[in-house]
Amino acid sequence: VVFVVLARIWGFEGYTIGSLWDSLSKVWVIRIGTSGETLGFVDLFKLIMFIVVGFFSSSFLDKFVLNRLFSVFRPEPGMQNTIARFLHYFIIVIAAILGLTAINLAQYATSLVIGLLVGIGFGLKDQIADFFAGFMILIERPLEIGHFIQTGDIRGTVKKIAARATTIRTARNFFVIIPNRELISKPIINWGQGRHAVACEVTVNVDYHSDPRAVREVLREAVQSHPSILKVPA
Repeated sequence: VVFVVLARIWGFEGYTIGSLWDSLSKVWVIRIGTSGETLGFVDLFKLIMFIVVGFFSSSFLDKFVLNRLFSVFRPEPGMQNTIARFLHYFIIVIAAILGLTAINLAQYATSLVIGLLVGIGFGLKDQIADFFAGFMILIERPLEIGHFIQTGDIRGTVKKIAARATTIRTARNFFVIIPNRELISKPIINWGQGRHAVACEVTVNVDYHSDPRAVREVLREAVQSHPSILKVPA
């Protein structure tokens, strides 16, 4: 509408909304292949709208359907996260395929997807590695939301497993974003995989002149008086 108004201000009376729409959909287009297929602004707009609708549909399904099903069946948080993520990506892929079909480019969908993946693979190889590593984590489930893990010098509770990175909350209550490829390629100590109580080692530095038996007794009394330490096994 703005384009048509500006065209009339500058004296170009031939432009109307209908003629502009015809130009965007039939004239200002890119010819693809030898069968007469075209790709223009209107086609790109349709494809983008399909993908946007896919995002909204996924959010609606997650908020109003999955959450209610999860509240009824009460699966563990890790399973909830896995189901929600897979369903989200599945809906987006289906929306993209339907969009390509709507603009008569379904026969080129495979070639376009492969070309796009190869094109962005060189520049986004780390992000793609994180993406596939995230799928491996969701499938194999070496860690889940709520587990207390340690990787390198980082220890904390898993709060979110996304496509690119995993969020961990440390004991000091700040969040660490770890790329998924780091979790796949490095050893992980999972302190909370199906266990409510685990043993841990605490290093205590004392003076060389201290009596080892006295230090041992003080440490034992401190441990036994703590309410979160199990009495059995000692």
